[in-house]
Amino acid sequence: MSGQALYDACRGGNLDGAAQLIKAGANVNWANEGGWTPLCTASGKGHKEVVRLLLDKGAAVDKAEKVSVGSAVNQPMHHQSAFGAG
Repeated sequence: MSGQALYDACRGGNLDGAAQLIKAGANVNWANEGGWTPLCTASGKGHKEVVRLLLDKGAAVDKAEKVSVGSAVNQPMHHQSAFGAG
């Protein structure tokens, strides 16, 4: 199952699509080349329901991205506070 498909669903806030992909075996901790996970993108976009789904399915909250903003390493909960989603 494609982690990219799950990432895309989460980025777009597609709760039902994300749930179906997870049920089909998509890895909730998949990361793209930049280190962004579905949880990173969902939290960064403010998709609270998708974030809850990912957390319920075991997404790692401490999986950092390879990319950094300033000197801070990005983590999903950093997105929640930095981008006003929370």
